Amino acid sequence: MKKSQISSQFNWIFILIIGAVILTFFISIVSKQKDQAETKISINVVMSFKTILQSSLVKERSTQAISMPKQTLEFYCELDTCTTHGCYSGYRVEGSSVDVSSDLMSIFSPRKISGKKMITYSLDWNLPFKTLNFLFVTSDDVRYILVRDSLEDYKTVMKHFPDNITLDVVNSSSLDSLIDEGFYNVRYIFLNDDSTLQSADLIDSVGGKNSKNVSAVNLEFESGSIGFGKISYYSHLSGVKVKTGESYFIDNATMVAAIFSDDSEIYDCNLIKAFNRLGRLAGVYEQKINNLCNLYCNDFLTCGSVLYDSNLARTMKNVAFEIVSKQSISEDDAKTIENSFKGLEAMNMRARDYSCPVLY
Repeated sequence: MKKSQISSQFNWIFILIIGAVILTFFISIVSKQKDQAETKISINVVMSFKTILQSSLVKERSTQAISMPKQTLEFYCELDTCTTHGCYSGYRVEGSSVDVSSDLMSIFSPRKISGKKMITYSLDWNLPFKTLNFLFVTSDDVRYILVRDSLEDYKTVMKHFPDNITLDVVNSSSLDSLIDEGFYNVRYIFLNDDSTLQSADLIDSVGGKNSKNVSAVNLEFESGSIGFGKISYYSHLSGVKVKTGESYFIDNATMVAAIFSDDSEIYDCNLIKAFNRLGRLAGVYEQKINNLCNLYCNDFLTCGSVLYDSNLARTMKNVAFEIVSKQSISEDDAKTIENSFKGLEAMNMRARDYSCPVLY
């Protein structure tokens, strides 16, 4: 082979190598710019929703519908991270590492939200004094199906259920007639009917292509109790109905929270953040009651009849912090909190009736 031919081939190889290097350089620049653009979009989206959610939180008992971008929003709350300083929780655009912390906020929602509209609803949590506001988040792409066989409990749920949410009310005998309407997420709500829930073929009722997003919650109201009961969560994995967790509600606000929570971890984790604040406030009221008792407990006239007793607030404080410490809510815990709440409420009513200093 002639020397000129070898030189020519070498030149072409050199040109190809240089070309590949230049092409790789520009591809990396474009890729980096794309990543930066996506990160910037994610930041803008989550910061916009941060403003929206904070605004929704302070508007008690009001429903808001907010336009959503095409991105899916993810909510998370890791139960095993909960301490007296809060829980590792927040929200982000799906697939993005950019998130907004909600360590101290109690946000009850599906784990993923998409659709044209995000719907928010805020409800105050009073046990019996004002503790904080719960924020419930869902979207117009979530369908709620309330199975109404218990009329009294049905009225309780409907009284506290927010407006502007897709809600179908059916009897258990009508479950087989339900059809898939194309919603991304479907949540069944059963009332005191765990047996029907376990036997019903929920997948065939609304399944279709989105059957993996079908879930159910059963609220078992305890007889003779006002707002207390057991929660059971179910989801579907590979077409099989699976019980994913249990917990307890202690009043109407936590009952609604159970309905909107994707599963028991989302519910317990966000409720533990609320119990953390409850424990701190109960400690404040414990001291306030002690001060009132020092002034009035030996009063043999009217205010002595109020029976100022700090044991109720102390018990509430101790149980609330115990719940935070063990990262779970037992039936005994829930009942003790409910009884303390009722006792403090009765004490405050006696103080008001006798025109004595009230607790809150």
